Amino acid sequence: SDPLQVVDFLNDLYTCFDGVIDNYDVYKVETIGDAYMVVSGLPNRNGQRHSSEIADMALSLLDHIKTFKIRHKPETRCMLRIGLHTGPCCAGVVGLAMPRYCLFGDTVNMASRMESNGIALKIHISPETYEALKLQGTHTLEPRGVMDIKGKGEIFTYWVTGRAEKKGAAVTVVPARSSSSAIEMGGGDPTEEILTSLQVEGDGVVTPCSNGDISQVV
Repeated sequence: SDPLQVVDFLNDLYTCFDGVIDNYDVYKVETIGDAYMVVSGLPNRNGQRHSSEIADMALSLLDHIKTFKIRHKPETRCMLRIGLHTGPCCAGVVGLAMPRYCLFGDTVNMASRMESNGIALKIHISPETYEALKLQGTHTLEPRGVMDIKGKGEIFTYWVTGRAEKKGAAVTVVPARSSSSAIEMGGGDPTEEILTSLQVEGDGVVTPCSNGDISQVV
């Protein structure tokens, strides 16, 4: 792939994503290379709905990526890796020359860790997000098991596998099939962070960002 083809690819992809997130109570924070960062619960708080909103959006992104076509490689399948984490963070507009709304804190880094330790076409979530979704009773969740997370140690993580059949019903946790936010500093409602990273099956496709890890730029 040449540079212009890569730019066209990312433009098509992010245009698709932008259309998807318009249907949910989420806010697009930024894109860095092949990483796409979204938050729910900021800048407008939405009570306890942040976890279910971001999980619904993640499931919708997976649905859309299955039919997404790369213009210069139509036979190549685009893969998407998603990580979610719930927690407080500091947010605000920073800078003078190019002011923008930024998020800071460990919640952002943990979302990045969930993404980088995930698997393509799956939604990897932290125990905090698991508890938030379990309380909402809106999604089916599957245990992944204990993962060694950089900077965090061993953490038991989960997958989001779909929507619950009936809203408000208890979340169904099925056995694993494989062996293998606050606007102000210091508190407030938890927010949901999502970070996605792209993988492409096949040879010769350039990935501008090494692993989509947001901690590279936060």
